[in-house]
Amino acid sequence: MQAEEVDPQTKRAKLELNAAIARVGAQYRREAGLRMELRGKERDRDAAQETLRQLVLEKQSIRQQIAAVLPRMHGFALPEDVNFDDPEAIRSLLAQERDAVGGFVRAQEFAYAGAAGSDIPIVSSLLNASLGDRIERQQTLGTLRATRMQVIALAEVGGQLAGLWDQYNDINTRQADAQRSYEIASAQLAQVQGQQEQIQQIMAEVQSQVMELQGNLKRISLRIQRKEERRLIARGKLPPQNNMHTAADTPAHEEVEFRWPVEGVVSAGFLSQSYKQHYGVPHYGADLATPQGSPVQAAADGVVFTVRDGGAEGYSYVLVGHQGGFATLYGHLSEIVVQEGDDLFPGQLIGYSGGTPGSYGAGPMTSGPHLHFEVIKDGKHIDPLSVLP
Repeated sequence: MQAEEVDPQTKRAKLELNAAIARVGAQYRREAGLRMELRGKERDRDAAQETLRQLVLEKQSIRQQIAAVLPRMHGFALPEDVNFDDPEAIRSLLAQERDAVGGFVRAQEFAYAGAAGSDIPIVSSLLNASLGDRIERQQTLGTLRATRMQVIALAEVGGQLAGLWDQYNDINTRQADAQRSYEIASAQLAQVQGQQEQIQQIMAEVQSQVMELQGNLKRISLRIQRKEERRLIARGKLPPQNNMHTAADTPAHEEVEFRWPVEGVVSAGFLSQSYKQHYGVPHYGADLATPQGSPVQAAADGVVFTVRDGGAEGYSYVLVGHQGGFATLYGHLSEIVVQEGDDLFPGQLIGYSGGTPGSYGAGPMTSGPHLHFEVIKDGKHIDPLSVLP
């Protein structure tokens, strides 16, 4: 038997779809999770906080050293308006003192040299001078030496004080930078913590809808059965009288045949440990990696119970009730085309997939384009792959 030929355009489109699915699957697996990001932001904040603590200790140490040096500066005969908190003012004072003393010394040396002749050294002039002159000049030289020693001491203490203030001001600059880093890290941490709180709220809200749906599944199952009976009657495969159900507890047809809601690959399985490590919550479905905007179809006959449009920042999903105690959930939808109460047949369009971070309806629990697909049986989540063909 000759194999049926596949249209080249259809074959090419199928290959392109498979390639796109492979790309988004790889992207999904590469992305870091929220839990890892949370730990990273906590480390950044704690590191900035520790830096601030160390800088405070450094400043305390510098202040203690400055307090020990200041009394020595006050011991010199200095102008009263000197700002000892400003290293540049201290250096300017030291330069003025050096210049003043230097000028005085040069004047004295010039006077000695002039008294004895320009070519006669000061020592020779002292030897040739009278006793009274020698005594006076020795006292002057003693004064010069004492003045020089005082300037040297002032330069040493003043330089030490100016250096300490330089260190203190440098710490202030580093402290301001560390404070900015701390504020940024704290803001980023708060943002991630807000995402985690949002995830917890989403999980609680979805679980509440699942439990509410559970109480309506019997009614939904009967509705699906009657719809199927009407379909069979219309095709002449069932007598009309078989559609006349009056008892509310009429048993419904329990068998449900599921189909894949999208074409894709499983990027995160049921109760995936890596997912829980990333987001801090159990993964109650299967993530089917598929390109953004792929058509999402009903997995079986059902009735739309919940339509949640999460908007630009929230989580969009559709919850559908089926026969046999089953329900399905389709998450991260970028667009929804059904309404609550709609009857669905297998393969009917529900909406379009999303999941790209930051896109409409994606919510916080995503790292790449995909459909989050859940299957619930009698109020408990089960592995979707256990019912899919």
